[in-house]
Parts: sequence; C-alpha cells; structure tokens
Amino acid sequence: MITTKFISYPASLKRLLFNRFFIFFVILTLVPEIANAGLIGATWNNAWYPQTGYQIPSAKLATCFEGIDFFAENFGPSDNFSFFTNIDYTDNYFYGHTNELELNNLYLQWEDSARTSNVRLGRQFVVESPLPLYLDGVSAKTTLGKYLEISALGGMKAPPRWSYDVITTQTDSIQPIFEFQIGPAMASGTSLKAQYCAETDVDKNVVQFAGATFGQDFHNGSILSAEFLYDLTHSRVERAGAYATIYLFHALVLTPELSADNRWSDSLFNTDVLLNQTNLRAGMLALWKYGPRFEIGAGYWMHDFYSLGISNEMQLMAFVGPLNLDLRTTSGYGGNSSILTGELCVVKKPTFKILVDAEAASITYSDLATMTGLTWTGSIATEIFPSGFFNSRIELQAIGNPYEKIDMRVLLQTTFTISRFFK
Repeated sequence: MITTKFISYPASLKRLLFNRFFIFFVILTLVPEIANAGLIGATWNNAWYPQTGYQIPSAKLATCFEGIDFFAENFGPSDNFSFFTNIDYTDNYFYGHTNELELNNLYLQWEDSARTSNVRLGRQFVVESPLPLYLDGVSAKTTLGKYLEISALGGMKAPPRWSYDVITTQTDSIQPIFEFQIGPAMASGTSLKAQYCAETDVDKNVVQFAGATFGQDFHNGSILSAEFLYDLTHSRVERAGAYATIYLFHALVLTPELSADNRWSDSLFNTDVLLNQTNLRAGMLALWKYGPRFEIGAGYWMHDFYSLGISNEMQLMAFVGPLNLDLRTTSGYGGNSSILTGELCVVKKPTFKILVDAEAASITYSDLATMTGLTWTGSIATEIFPSGFFNSRIELQAIGNPYEKIDMRVLLQTTFTISRFFK
C-alpha cells in the first residue's frame, strides 16, 4: 500500500529559509531594475511573547508568528504580468515547539490589457470553484463577447497546512483535480453558471461532480444566490443551498440561509472528507441600523450535524458608538455554551488607538460532563500607526479557567510595508 511520506526540513533550516525569503523580497523591492515592475512591495508581520506564561515553558522572547507578503504588479513586455506570494513561519508552543513553514500563496498571473482574461500559475486559493480549495496548478478565466464567461482549472490540491516541505512521488497526498465552468456574463447583475469537477480522493478513485450556481444583485444592495452540486459518482446531492441579503426600509437587513452538504472541511489543515450523512444548516440574522454608530441584531440557526444530533444557536449583538457586544448561546448536540464578548475603543486618533477586549464563556460538553465552568479572557491593546508603511500593536493579555491558573502575558506585533511605484 502506498503511504504518505514527507521529507521534512529541520526547524533551523526552516528558520534560515524564511529569513532568506525575506531578504530576497526586500532586495527585489528596493532595486526596480530586477523586476522592472510598475508597483512592487513587501510586507513583514511579526508577533511574539516576551513574558513567560504557563503555556510557554521558556522565559526567552517567544516568536509565535512571522509572515511575508510580496507582490509585483504590471511588469513584463506589456505590463500584463503580476506576482504574489505569502509565506508564514510559526513556532507553535502549544504543541511541543513544532515549527511550521507554510506557503499559502505563490503564483504568477497574466491578464490581458482589456482585463477580460487572466491566467494564474502556482499555489492559489480558488474561491469560485464548486469545491473551494488551495490549488497547486493553473487556473484561467475569459469572457467571450458580451455574454459568455468560461473558467477552468487543473492541478493538485495543496498538501495539508499548505506545507512547502518536499513530498515524494509515493504519497496519497497527491490528489489531481480538474474543473470547468461556463455561463452568461450578464451586465444586469444576474449570474448563472454550469459547473463540472473531477477530483481524485484519498483512495485514488476519481469522483465527478456537476452543478449550477445562480446569483442576482438588486439596485438597493440586496443579493440573492443559490447553488446545487451533484455527485455523479455516488449518485447523491453533494451540496445545495439558498442565501440572501435583503435590505428593507434603508435600516433593516435580513440574511436568511438554508444549506445542506455531505462534505466536512477543515480550513486549518486544508482537507475535505466525503461523508454519507447530510450536514444541514438553516437560520437567519436580522440587523437594524440607525445612523453610522448604532446597530442591533438577533439571529437563530438550527444545525443538524450529519444526522448525529441537532444544535440550536442564538445570537444577540449591539454596536453602540465605540462599544461592540456579542452574545451567543448554543444548546443540543455537542453541549451547551454561552459566550459574551465585548470590545471598547477607548481612544481613536489618526496615529494610534486603544482597545479593551473581554470575553466570558460557560461551556458544558455533552461527552465530557466534568469539563464545565467559567472561562474568561481579557486584553488591553494599543495600536500605533505613525505612517502608512509601519504599524505596531502592544497587547496585555490575561486568561483564567477552572483548570489552569491565571495566565498573563504581553503580545508584541509589528507590520512593516515597503511599496514603490516605478513607472
């Protein structure tokens, strides 16, 4: 049996590679002759804990996240090419100092001068796919004439956690996929597309899907959409749903939804699992707005977890000036919970602001009856952004629950952006 095998780099090499990526992109940004781009830039994000907590065993400065975004637009013979990438480096103290180097996006894009056709090559997130996914491959979209739009993609699903570790050819993680969509490109706000998709599952079986999507935009901002996807291989409905955003009387917003699917998705590990049960969700959120600084809302959702049980969720929310409040309660399958969160913007100036966040939760798990009690978190944060290319956040965090002692720590986060026009 073929098994998954990863050639994994040690943490020190991952750290070194991440630093080399950062230096390389900064050089590209500062030397326009290398890329000859109309707009080129790089963003560096860093977050670390300089204070020991019960979940961090070392008193040293603990880097928990770093990220690099790099982009170059309008380069090439006719300024039709663009390049984008996003790389994250994490040192996970919650799971035994596991280091992760994640390549979330890295693709080259070509777009014609009329902006009616484009092609992307590399790792990319395809949101308009019948099965939204991270793809290692190529995607293309074009508009023929005034009323016909065609899109297609082909390649393989990105590996779990978007790993950039080398994967051997003997692996179950290589899952080829092909998709094709066609539909009229109507200027009236109406969208109707027919879809076809073929993918290889973890057992190396080809699974085929066919479906359609419909969308309608109205002049008052209301939106109506529906989708239907049928599994041709297993002869069953894979996903179906109807959604709407309805504006009434310039103040009331209703967002009803009704959906069902047979696929369990995990965005963290970038995986999908086909199931034999149906996951059903139905509910609606109602918002009432009065002016730019006052908004209240209430919502209810019923969730049938793959025929295992029904969960009911209710939400109350309010935005009053600088204060945001949100109360969510759930009952039924999985347990009961009540979570109250709040955020208060104490100071808001052009170059800095001060925020206070708090959350209190009471959770009872149906299969772990002993794990119950009040959990609370709180933080005070100051965000400083003296210019458009640099901002930082200093946050004092505290957490308490019935099982661990109160933990306090300081989070420091910085973002540095370089971007320049060259043409």
